[in-house]
Amino acid sequence: MKKTSVRKNNLPIDFSPAATTTTITVASSTSRGKQMADYVCDGTNDEVQIQAALDALPDLGGKIVLLEGEFHLGDNILLRQPTGSFRTIKIEGQGGWGTTLILSDGINKDMFVTTGSVANKMLT
Repeated sequence: MKKTSVRKNNLPIDFSPAATTTTITVASSTSRGKQMADYVCDGTNDEVQIQAALDALPDLGGKIVLLEGEFHLGDNILLRQPTGSFRTIKIEGQGGWGTTLILSDGINKDMFVTTGSVANKMLT
């Protein structure tokens, strides 16, 4: 079997998932950089905006970056696995107590729920 290399300007082009990952940024209602975020939460039922960001990822997945601040959840967040695909989803906070997910009073649910066989879940 002959291997073919794809090159541009005599440099290899990387088509690996890591090189083509879609990144979507979600700001809390108190985030400092919310004007640059793709989605901005209002401090109530923030799972709605986080879910919209997850749903906007392509079938191969991608990364959701949660900016600093508190995200108040009134329901769980669904990590969907499209039928017949291998999806990698990474949800990344700002470390330490920089990003905090808080379940609203009286809510007794898991923060994240998966459908299908989600290939890779990582909260950092």
